[in-house]
Amino acid sequence: MLTIDAVVLAHVGVLIVAALYYLITQTNPTVKHWWDTTVTPASLRHDIRDVGEGVLASCLAQAIVWNPFKRSHQKTGRVFREMHERFRVPVGLAAVVSALMIGAVAFLIGEWVLGLLSVHLTSHRVMGSLWNRTTTLWTSNWDKKALGFIAALAARRPLYVLFDQAQAYFAGRRASAGKGLSFYHPPVFKARYNYLIENHHEVLHYSRLLTYVMGVLVVAGVGLAGFGYYVLTYKA
Repeated sequence: MLTIDAVVLAHVGVLIVAALYYLITQTNPTVKHWWDTTVTPASLRHDIRDVGEGVLASCLAQAIVWNPFKRSHQKTGRVFREMHERFRVPVGLAAVVSALMIGAVAFLIGEWVLGLLSVHLTSHRVMGSLWNRTTTLWTSNWDKKALGFIAALAARRPLYVLFDQAQAYFAGRRASAGKGLSFYHPPVFKARYNYLIENHHEVLHYSRLLTYVMGVLVVAGVGLAGFGYYVLTYKA
């Protein structure tokens, strides 16, 4: 079940980035002209999208399998919390910036390796059945998507604190509301939920605004994933 959840979330990440890329760079004629003439050659523009797909896919896949009870995860976020206490740097911002720096280095190394191996794939418009179009999710520019996935894996440690906070939020809200678990919840989420049920004093209380924001993000993510599927199968 854990593997299935990770694979599903990875695909959702790919589709979300495809939708965002299309909406931001391809729908407004002025923005599209600026993007096409500023970011050159065309292969670089495609690389940005493909690597971005791999990065978000990797992050979501890792987040869904996050295990807070693993010994090596017990001190997750300690450095960032100390930075917050001493310098008032937001934990989330410090985590993301650190991950971006590490990921950028990993990406540059990976890009150099691909260049040495002369791995250059060309994309082409796929026609035919819905299945043929869907297979482009796995076969189109897989090298760049894999590069983004690997870069995110290399940069995953700073993001542990965000994975932990996200899991604590969703498990805590469900535990405090007295809602049970569903079949689709991964084992690590169920373990976190059961722990919070037994240790209710550790359940954090969140503002109503954050609840609304998270709800909007979840709905928007699902909507973007659906639109991203349309983009990759009919617009790419």
